[in-house]
Amino acid sequence: MSTQTSKSIFLSAQGKLLVQPVTEKYTVEGSQCLVCVDYSAINLCDYNFFYMGLSSFITGFEMSGTVERTGPDSRFQVGDAVFGISPVAIPMPSSHGTHQDLVVARSELLYKIPAGVSSKDASVICMPAHTAADALFNVIGLGLPAAGVAGIDPAGKGILIWGGASSVGMMAIQLAKAAGLRYIFATASAKNHDILRELGATHCFDYRSSSVVEDIQKAQKSLGINLALAFDTVGKGATAPADAGSPSSPELSKNALGASAGLRLACTLPVHQDPAFGMCTSYRPSGNMNAMGAPQDPDSAIRIRKIMEHLLAVKDGCLRLPVVTVVNGAEAGIEGIQRVARASIDDLDRDRLRHTQAQARLEHLEHLVGLLAEQRSSTTVGFQYGTPAVELPHDSDTGENTVASSSSRSDQAGSGTTHWSAMLDDIQALRSTLDPLEGNDIDEGDTSAPQADVGMGMDVMFGAGLSQAVSIEHVLNTHLPSRRSTDRLVSTYFRVRLYITPYIHSVQFQRQYEAFWSDPGAASPLWISILFSILFIAANISRTGTENEIPGHGFAVAAAQCLALGEYFRPKAFCFEALLLYLHSRFMTCLEISPDMGALLSVLAHIATVSGYHRESSFLSLSPFTAEMRRRGWSMFMQLDLLVSFHLGVPSRITLAVSDTRAPSNLLDSDFDEHSARLPSPRPDSELTSVTFCIIKHKFMTIFDKILQHALMMEQGPDPEFYQ
Repeated sequence: MSTQTSKSIFLSAQGKLLVQPVTEKYTVEGSQCLVCVDYSAINLCDYNFFYMGLSSFITGFEMSGTVERTGPDSRFQVGDAVFGISPVAIPMPSSHGTHQDLVVARSELLYKIPAGVSSKDASVICMPAHTAADALFNVIGLGLPAAGVAGIDPAGKGILIWGGASSVGMMAIQLAKAAGLRYIFATASAKNHDILRELGATHCFDYRSSSVVEDIQKAQKSLGINLALAFDTVGKGATAPADAGSPSSPELSKNALGASAGLRLACTLPVHQDPAFGMCTSYRPSGNMNAMGAPQDPDSAIRIRKIMEHLLAVKDGCLRLPVVTVVNGAEAGIEGIQRVARASIDDLDRDRLRHTQAQARLEHLEHLVGLLAEQRSSTTVGFQYGTPAVELPHDSDTGENTVASSSSRSDQAGSGTTHWSAMLDDIQALRSTLDPLEGNDIDEGDTSAPQADVGMGMDVMFGAGLSQAVSIEHVLNTHLPSRRSTDRLVSTYFRVRLYITPYIHSVQFQRQYEAFWSDPGAASPLWISILFSILFIAANISRTGTENEIPGHGFAVAAAQCLALGEYFRPKAFCFEALLLYLHSRFMTCLEISPDMGALLSVLAHIATVSGYHRESSFLSLSPFTAEMRRRGWSMFMQLDLLVSFHLGVPSRITLAVSDTRAPSNLLDSDFDEHSARLPSPRPDSELTSVTFCIIKHKFMTIFDKILQHALMMEQGPDPEFYQ
């Protein structure tokens, strides 16, 4: 057993990266090893854990170091120099995070550092190598007989690797060559083509070219081949609805293939719109457990291990390793994580140009950075600290991460004991939005700074500011941006899973979205309100406003105007979803809940119960799709109402005892649609979907409702039912 007194990079429940001391005592058992970390690598996983619903643990996924202690079943010995990745679990234990001095690792996820490879370089091997191996040998099904892995016959076959200059892409090119594929097509910016050819690519194409798909098809025709294998290492637009104006990288890679049948396709992200793509991952647990939300063959982890051990055993530098840049200390590490979270593929490409001339050829999907161990004392191993534990700004450019509440205590005289002002007077910092994810040149229509009395459209909801001259045509002409900009915002909304509202079905919405652009005048004002609320959320995700603006202010006003024009207070199609999404969008971007929002929640409660959202489908004879989407909507509304009631210190607007609506099923939107005769079997709770968090939270709402009622009781006393 070892006691740590060093510091770490901690991912808080609010998504903030903090430098915190580690005093927990870590033990090892079974096949585990306690590794003294030399270098821990920075990659996209460090931040993406939070978007997967995982937080409150020490982050970090890759590392290299020396074995300090072993479990009884470990294949390693004390003193072995090793590298590897951490297992992913729900919840994530801090002992697995690599951004600390000592980490508990599983033997099956560790490898001995081969002779001639430095600990620094070894720290960044696993993530790209595992991902590429999983794509080629598990998802696509190639074989590597020299490693004891059987697969499809590579004779005369080829593969397209989209994003060949990323760290995963470079590994994939080398593995494809080792597997015996005759033709290896790769896309990258033109300056990287030479290095990709050195790695084994036979044909290179500029992904920036408008004719890249045609160029790849012409090359196949000239060779007399039809490629049927493709690996998209980029995954751009993979999780968003199909976008006719901006094809996703999975679409481009598939369209470039000459074959139309027998396709074997892999992508680093789930491709919701095309089930032909299999998702690859850098982590495959042993056995038949799910890996990162995807069911797996029990032999998947075994094949990856065989591939890795074969490559590491081959002499004379068989494997070309990624470029590594070292930064010192936890603070610099946090800045690196934030930079990776904000970076686009082009940004990473430009970063590589600043290194050496050779490094400038590399375009990484990930920015892999090692954290250097300046000292090996008990207090500073793996990081150079020298500063006390502090909360670092989430946005390293502005350094601002706190906003003081503007609500007055005198305004809350009617609030109950659960209101934040009565309980948390000393807490002033609230985190409201994510970091900017991309820069957008978006024309939002009315982008002038809002005045205080405009109310983000709230006044319109109560009959003010909506003249008879205002029509749907006027709202669209005033606030709807160009098709290209709208496509980009919609894509942003569905790409960032943290903000997706599961009661808006992405596949159904995409069909409705295309129909809207075909004939905008035929769309319901309430559906158009849903569209504007989505644009408002996406604009806040992207942070397109200036410092003194509320991003997408015009979209919020337009959503409210469409609700009013559609008579949101009368139960009808899209009414419940439009009003719920409008309120959701406001709660996501407001630091304080106004009484007006509480009033609209009361209206929403009336609409929900009159429309029967609180009753199960058997009572209303609904289609499986409609029933499931209503379950999602009711669950989200129930949770929102209870939490807002708790926040305001007022009783809930709904009575759970009169509702028999079940919790929604854990399904991806691609699992079912309006045409489904029945719902498929739910995915296990361990498999993350857009509705998983909602389902888990749903189970606690009856208990939370009792807590709220108990807290607001006029006379506190023993309540037998409460304690059951």
